[in-house]
Amino acid sequence: MARVRRFELLLAGALALTLGVKLVVAGGVQNPSFEAVSEAMRPFFARNGFEIGGSTTFAGRPALLVRKDACLLYSVPVSQQGWHQATVRQSLSAGQGLWYAMRGRLQKDLQPTWSPLAQYYFNKILRYGGLDGQYPPILALVTAGDCDLGQIDWNGLPRVDFVRISMR
Repeated sequence: MARVRRFELLLAGALALTLGVKLVVAGGVQNPSFEAVSEAMRPFFARNGFEIGGSTTFAGRPALLVRKDACLLYSVPVSQQGWHQATVRQSLSAGQGLWYAMRGRLQKDLQPTWSPLAQYYFNKILRYGGLDGQYPPILALVTAGDCDLGQIDWNGLPRVDFVRISMR
């Protein structure tokens, strides 16, 4: 019984020590703001032939307005957890379409959550460990007009750096 108690105390001490070292050395990791994610998408859309209309909002969320020929598109960064799906959907007007884009994937109407969440948490854990994990953005794409989003290479969707928080 005393042996188990000593092991528990030793384990608790080791955990406290390693956690303390990680907080001092590594600090913390925070998601980039949705504004920063939206701004990081400018070069991606420009490379794909879109004219950048500028920063705006859609459904009360930061967005980037872009246009190509007869296609008008709002690029709205949303959470991997799917928290913004209903807000974006309820803000659609007649004639607008809704797509979700993440690196290498485009999906109509419903936001994928399992795969993006796994990727998000995996990359965040890597970043906590000091490795090169980057924030994998998910975009709600609200379209109006004649938009052929299947012609875009979504593998080129940029990732954004997590924000490092120093505990010093």
